[in-house]
Amino acid sequence: MNMDFMRYEFRIKEDLLPRIIPDKHIIVDLETTGLEPPEDIIICGGIFDCKKRIIRIYFLPDPKKHENFKRFLRNTILWYKNEGYEIWAYNSEFEEDFLSLRNVIRDLMVYWICKPIPFEERDEFTLRRTKMTTATDEIILDILKDKETMKRIDEISNGYVSSSLIPRIYLKQWLLKRDDEAVRQIVHHNYIDLIREYFALWFIYKSIRDIKRLIAKEFYIIPREIIRALDRIL
Repeated sequence: MNMDFMRYEFRIKEDLLPRIIPDKHIIVDLETTGLEPPEDIIICGGIFDCKKRIIRIYFLPDPKKHENFKRFLRNTILWYKNEGYEIWAYNSEFEEDFLSLRNVIRDLMVYWICKPIPFEERDEFTLRRTKMTTATDEIILDILKDKETMKRIDEISNGYVSSSLIPRIYLKQWLLKRDDEAVRQIVHHNYIDLIREYFALWFIYKSIRDIKRLIAKEFYIIPREIIRALDRIL
């Protein structure tokens, strides 16, 4: 057992998340003491292996060992990359800055989707038929359509704390008081973020799948170049 950090593992139940994402994908999410490396440090790191449907979350008890902790997380992500996995994060620039990586992690936030605008909502002057939105914004609307999924998300999100509170919880509750509840809150926050980010990745994949089906339905054939281009996205 590595004594530099605590390790938690969660196996995701079949009924919680849709299982249509291609196998070799992981999602990375970090909790830090602030927004400015190297002044701020990583205190918690989560990795969601979409193939095995396992979330592993690592917590740093002793900030003096933050360099070892960062090295471990960085090496773990690079191992997945060398194994052919696609690496994702909600804001890849944030994760890459803290892990000293470049062009390794892909960004969920930058995937734009063109969606129809209902006629009654169109601008009376331009009458635009479509608008651009992001997968991370759109997935919130998509989840709301499924009451059962929303109910399960609400249940597991009970007790979720805001990102802005994480540094304070780490300092005042953990470092000063060694309150185990602080660890639980930070780990739970990281877990819920990974679940939400999985839905964003799922929405991107579902959109690509629907595009393929639409092309096949309308034109009966899909040019190989288009298939390759779509497959490169995920």
